[in-house]
Amino acid sequence: MRSQSGGQEGGVADGVGGWRDYGVDPSQFSATLMKTCERLVKEGRFTPSSPVGILTSGYYELLQNKVPLLGKILSTHTPNHTFSPEAADSSSFDVQLGDIILTATDGLFDNMPDYMILQELKKLKNTNYDSIQQTARSIAEQAHELAYDPNYMSPFAQFACDNGLNVRGGKPDDITVLLSIVAEYTD
Repeated sequence: MRSQSGGQEGGVADGVGGWRDYGVDPSQFSATLMKTCERLVKEGRFTPSSPVGILTSGYYELLQNKVPLLGKILSTHTPNHTFSPEAADSSSFDVQLGDIILTATDGLFDNMPDYMILQELKKLKNTNYDSIQQTARSIAEQAHELAYDPNYMSPFAQFACDNGLNVRGGKPDDITVLLSIVAEYTD
């Protein structure tokens, strides 16, 4: 999405799967939140030095309007999860033309180790839309396949084993992959 400041902004929101037990579709919450944030960015309400601010504004707008999600009213608390936009991950880093930025939900990182993701990114030869789209899709599809492989030692399973649990296999989860290439903007 393009902001009035001229920059390109992007975000990934991941729902809390446990909300399904309470009749709330976690993907609908995430999608509604990100659409609200996109609208706020287009309205010029984004401050690049404070990315969490747009998430916070979008979230509190949803709460204030009591946006219904599948017959339930959006709430900030379920018995196991509390959502606080102020606790969102945020980081800043310098970029150069041609840099590739991968943003994804934990469904990717729980199922594909960094070296496998990098192998796929190295195959990206063109920076046109179709090539970027195909690479993002390929990464997501591989992670999805691995998530359902009961014999695969996923990063999630490895972490569990490192902490004394006898776990094998992938971790079924929603998987979203957003690939961005740093480029000059020209009209």
